[in-house]
Amino acid sequence: MLFPALALSLLTAPPVLSCAQGTAIQDGLEQVRKQMEKRQWDRAYTDLRALLDKHEGSEEMMIESDSIRVDMKRIVFWRTHQEPDPATLLSGA
Repeated sequence: MLFPALALSLLTAPPVLSCAQGTAIQDGLEQVRKQMEKRQWDRAYTDLRALLDKHEGSEEMMIESDSIRVDMKRIVFWRTHQEPDPATLLSGA
């Protein structure tokens, strides 16, 4: 019974990545997210596009694809829309 369990765990194990490549991608994503926090949308977009181009097709990018997609949607939205002034969102009547 041990062998089927071992085979199943090997089939469902996450892919092994190049440590240097995985670290470079994680560092790049962390930098993009810091720019997003600072609302530097143009710079975040440029850096995320560069990261996607540099690591196109890598396993790490595939693993991170859902979070990258969410980040890109947010970046693209805020690049094309002006952030509202909080004072105009509330009225104290």
